[in-house]
Amino acid sequence: MTHEDYPAPAQPSVTYQSYLLRLWHEGGANAPWRAMLESVAEPGERQNFSDLESLFAFLRVKAD
Repeated sequence: MTHEDYPAPAQPSVTYQSYLLRLWHEGGANAPWRAMLESVAEPGERQNFSDLESLFAFLRVKAD
């Protein structure tokens, strides 16, 4: 028998997204955090956020 005689193993249905996250302060330590996400799957696809709540809202939508 050869490997062609055996069925391929079932592929798990996994959905995920990967991002590079950058966080920084503009204007000093008391300034709000800024954020930028860059998609790992789609290089150059970036999302900028003026605060962390906006970042979290974006991620909640992506998780649904």
